[in-house]
Amino acid sequence: MRFSWMVAATLCASTWGIIIPDTLAAGRGFFEAAPSLDKVRTTFDEAQVRGATYYFTVTLPEDAGESLSKLIIEQKGGVSDIPLLLDKTTAFVGTSQNQQKRLRLSNVSQSDDNRKIIAQFQEPVAPGTTVTLGLKPRKNPQN
Repeated sequence: MRFSWMVAATLCASTWGIIIPDTLAAGRGFFEAAPSLDKVRTTFDEAQVRGATYYFTVTLPEDAGESLSKLIIEQKGGVSDIPLLLDKTTAFVGTSQNQQKRLRLSNVSQSDDNRKIIAQFQEPVAPGTTVTLGLKPRKNPQN
């Protein structure tokens, strides 16, 4: 069974969504087995705190049939927009508590309304890999 080229999951009490985008590494536009959002965590969850990192962990299954070239993370709701320090974005194989090989990002951008982040991997992530993206906000939102 083939899955749609876009997979969305709701995170953090409907505040964040993660989208696996339409253009995959080989240009096919779909996965044979969908990536899964494994975990979302923050280092600090208090309002207005500086220095937090938001971690999004995704696993691309062995039988995905396609590499992952980028992640799009979109804020879905919430009152406050969350501007990020894009130059501080990190990506690595593993989880936030078990960081392995660092992954280079060729581009990280944020929409004008601060609600969508696009992280492009310099080298596509191979099937069978768990990858974590770390985003640093200027400060946690007030609400």
